[in-house]
Amino acid sequence: MTTEWAVSTSTDRIALDATRSADVLFTVTNKASVDDRAVLDVIPSAGADKRWFDVEDPQRLITAGASVPYRVKVTAPSSAPAGTHFLQARVYSANSAPEESSRLSNRIGFDIPSSTSGPAPSKPWWLIIVAALVAVVLAVVGWLVLSPGSKSSEPDDPSASATTPDPTKTANPNVKMINLVGLQEKLAAGLLKWVDLKVGTVRYSHYPPQAGKVTEQSVPAGKEVPRGTPVNIVVAVALAKPELTSPRTGTAFAEGSPFPILTWQPVAYAAGYLVQVETEVCVVISTITSEIECKYRTGTVAGEPSVHTTSVMTVKTTMASPKIVLRPPSHVMYNGAAYRNGAVFHNGKVRWQVVAIDNFDVDGPPSGYITFRIAVF
Repeated sequence: MTTEWAVSTSTDRIALDATRSADVLFTVTNKASVDDRAVLDVIPSAGADKRWFDVEDPQRLITAGASVPYRVKVTAPSSAPAGTHFLQARVYSANSAPEESSRLSNRIGFDIPSSTSGPAPSKPWWLIIVAALVAVVLAVVGWLVLSPGSKSSEPDDPSASATTPDPTKTANPNVKMINLVGLQEKLAAGLLKWVDLKVGTVRYSHYPPQAGKVTEQSVPAGKEVPRGTPVNIVVAVALAKPELTSPRTGTAFAEGSPFPILTWQPVAYAAGYLVQVETEVCVVISTITSEIECKYRTGTVAGEPSVHTTSVMTVKTTMASPKIVLRPPSHVMYNGAAYRNGAVFHNGKVRWQVVAIDNFDVDGPPSGYITFRIAVF
């Protein structure tokens, strides 16, 4: 099976610096459903030499559906012919011939200026002596002019010492957006910085199969935007089960105690938490047989809408303080006195659990229940 590759770049032109060098970043994507090793090399245009291009780590393993950046260093020697030249990146599977699975990127152009270097003509020795004497005279005159009390030597134009702007940035204030989907969050942030863009808002989505990878970007790949533009991204994560800390299972609170504060350990990447609290409700079935049914319930109890059953709270912090009042069995007596059928009361048992939620209100795995008791009679 032949792997389907894709190779792209965020620009169609680069500018060589003073050392006649530049870097180009290509993104290679494995569009197949299996892992494969990719090889990236450079195809130069006529007049360019392949030795001008150096691919950093040209062969790499790319997992199915993932994208990996390749850096190519361009260095034009002083003997390189002046004019406009082009290069293209070619990617193919390491275990097959290039013509079987190769894909080409768009062409990237760069200009090589005319070389002004060359052997300097020899000068007569007497010219060197004359030049030295002139330099001495100028030094003396300069000392006399700039000595204390003389006219200020500060330049009239304070902007004369301003730093020369980077010609590659002033020539093109825009850059093409690169594809971040499938990249690890840290790598995506580094690539944005490398192409003169910024990381904007990062939101996290509970999606374990792609945990750690970028799943969405606010600027589409290939779109041209101004340098410094912030790019918002969505990163998949795997929210963990919250670890409940207080109160622990089996904790007993004295009669009349207020409802305790619930606490748990923070969950990485959680935007908030859902807290569910359930209280056990008892109903007198028969006063003759002393049958009583106690269980955790949802909704309201028939005839007793004020009796608490279940509460669900959404909080941003790792603590919750439910405003729950348990109804004691003031009208139910176990010491031989009569009590009525259908009487509803709390027996003091409480259970609770917590679920972490992401930036899109998607639930992670629940913590599981912890049970404690508050004496109500």
